Amino acid sequence: MYTKEYGFMNSILIFNIDWMLFNIWLAIVPVIFVWLFFAVKNRILKWIFGILWLLYLPNTIYIITDMEHIFTQWPRVDEASRLILVLQYIVLEFVGIVTFFIALCPLETLLTTWKPTKTAATGILITFNMLMGFAMVLGKVERIHSWYVFTQPLHVLRSIEQVLSSGELVILALLLGVFTNCLYFLFRKPLVKMFTR
Repeated sequence: MYTKEYGFMNSILIFNIDWMLFNIWLAIVPVIFVWLFFAVKNRILKWIFGILWLLYLPNTIYIITDMEHIFTQWPRVDEASRLILVLQYIVLEFVGIVTFFIALCPLETLLTTWKPTKTAATGILITFNMLMGFAMVLGKVERIHSWYVFTQPLHVLRSIEQVLSSGELVILALLLGVFTNCLYFLFRKPLVKMFTR
C-alpha cells in the first residue's frame, strides 16, 4: 500500500507542477508584452506588442478556472499531501490574479493618454473584462489557445460560433465577465496608482 499509493499521490503533485508552470508562463506572457508595448518607441512594434498583449491577456485570469481540479484531486491524495496540494493552488491562483492586474492596469494608463470621458473609459474596461469572460469559456470549453488566432484561425471562428450558439455557454461567459469586472473594479484603484507614479 505504501509504495503504490505514495507513488500515485506523488504523481498527482508532480503532474500539477507541469501544467501549472505552463499556465503560469502563459499568464506572464501578456505582462512581458505590455512592458514591451510601453518600452518601444517604434509605432509598428507598438502595434504588434499591443495586439499580442491583448490577445494573451485572458491567460492571466483564466487561471481562476483551474481551481476546479482541486476538487477531483483532493480525495486522491493523503492528508500529508493535501497541504502541498493546497499550496500549489494558492500559488497558481495568486500568480493568475497578480498577472491579471499587472497586465490590465496599464490599459487604464493608456486610456488616460487618449482622454476619453470617464464613462467611456469605464465602458472600455468593462467591455475588455466581458471579452475576457468569453475568452475564458473558449479556453475552458473549446480548448482554444491564444496562438490559435494565428495558427488555426478557422478553428477559432468555429469555436466562437459554437459558444455563441449555446445559451448555457453565453450565460457562463457573461458570469465570468461579471466576475472579472467585480475583481478588477474592487481592487484597481491602489494598483492603478502604483502604475501611474
